[in-house]
Amino acid sequence: MKVFERNYSQMDAMTFVRDNVVSQYAKDNLRLSVGPVSAFSGGGMTNADIQYMIGGRDMGKLREYSQQVMKKLRSMPGVVDVDSTLTEGMPQFGVAPDRPKMSELGVSTADASTPVGSLVSGLKASDYNEAGVQY
Repeated sequence: MKVFERNYSQMDAMTFVRDNVVSQYAKDNLRLSVGPVSAFSGGGMTNADIQYMIGGRDMGKLREYSQQVMKKLRSMPGVVDVDSTLTEGMPQFGVAPDRPKMSELGVSTADASTPVGSLVSGLKASDYNEAGVQY
């Protein structure tokens, strides 16, 4: 098998893609980033060398603070692909089950998670057909 050897670095390739590909789509308001391929995937959304997390319950404050941080980061030389994962209208809920109590009652995590998932995202119980129309 012949190995292809290139005369440019990974950073050169990433800079080329940022300048010549990503820049073409800036007007479309897309969220794009360029980064090295991770040897191992941790399941996160990005493979950035530096990531910040700003958390809280006040969506207005989260929006305000994330915009301030991103503006500051974009003004710093060498900082690229600044982005936010803040998605308004899609609240995140957390559930902290009382495992000892669940165990006492004989309730498994699956028993508890199914109704919670149904309440949050809905559950299709059945289909109803009438006169060729499905409801």
